[in-house]
Amino acid sequence: TDHENIVRLLAIEDESSNHDKVLVMELCTHGSLYNLLDNPENSHGLEEEEFFRVLKDVAGGMQHLRVNGIVHRDIKPGNIMKYEDPETGRFIDKLIDFGAAREIEDDGQVMSLYGTEEYLHPDLYQRAVLRRPMSKKQFGVGVDLWSLGVTFYHAATGHLPFRPYGGRKNKE
Repeated sequence: TDHENIVRLLAIEDESSNHDKVLVMELCTHGSLYNLLDNPENSHGLEEEEFFRVLKDVAGGMQHLRVNGIVHRDIKPGNIMKYEDPETGRFIDKLIDFGAAREIEDDGQVMSLYGTEEYLHPDLYQRAVLRRPMSKKQFGVGVDLWSLGVTFYHAATGHLPFRPYGGRKNKE
């Protein structure tokens, strides 16, 4: 799928030694949103102008995915890369890492679980991380919207909205 806010896949090649597939994508030389948020000057969130650019770009990429019936399932700052257009010098944020992406079923749902703990929808967290039994529940595009909300909270404030008491080892 071709959209300026989705990293462009340029080629798929075979690795000569073991015949694994190698994905060749456009180069995003300005790092990820995660790297940007890790800089001390962004410890309280991004500057307003940068925040709104990232918000607009990622929302544009997400809308494109939705129109094409795709759920990303791993929206987080590490999967948003900053690209500089060589012709205009303009910065563009792009969604990357579609290894967990799935087509949305006819009823708008997906069955399988995937994501990064801090950005997971609460229902997914209950099942995938806490291993709580739940019915054969399906998950819709809300899983991406939740992760997007957590990502932008992180980008606006410099920290995650939900942190376990005592650190990540405290899953409960």
